[in-house]
Amino acid sequence: MKHPHIRISVDLTVANHYQRLSIRHGLHDDWVVHSSTPAPPSSDLICVIGSNSGLLQVRSNESLSAIAPSVTPKGMHLPQEIFTQDFQQGNHNVLFAGGRQPRLWITDLRAPEARWSFAKHTSSIGHLKSVNPHQVLVSGLQSSMALYDVRFLRRNPRGARPLLKFQ
Repeated sequence: MKHPHIRISVDLTVANHYQRLSIRHGLHDDWVVHSSTPAPPSSDLICVIGSNSGLLQVRSNESLSAIAPSVTPKGMHLPQEIFTQDFQQGNHNVLFAGGRQPRLWITDLRAPEARWSFAKHTSSIGHLKSVNPHQVLVSGLQSSMALYDVRFLRRNPRGARPLLKFQ
């Protein structure tokens, strides 16, 4: 994404109900925001945005940058079309994401270039939630819902299996 211009406007009288982030970019770039997640107060981010072109982060200085680029280098696995994301409970540097690809993605935002690990899920992921510092709940299509342990994702991300699958 080329240098987008960001304008943040908040009407303080209805700040709990309305906030708008407008981004201007090239005329031929069509993208859709699927979700946005506000950053924890301890973070220098305003929010993280999941879109059909990957993940974006909006910093408190109003800069916008890609966390995961929309074009995947050959042989590299990166999250692309993202429907949901959440910060690890108690750690604003760790981000989980899920989307069209049947993978639970995890990265540490402190790394100079986000390095993504993933665990395979049964289907596309529609929702996820960090329930404590070590576990994340994931749900998706085909009635798939599972609880993953983050510690296993870091040791052997591709072989990680859910702790619990819900019927």
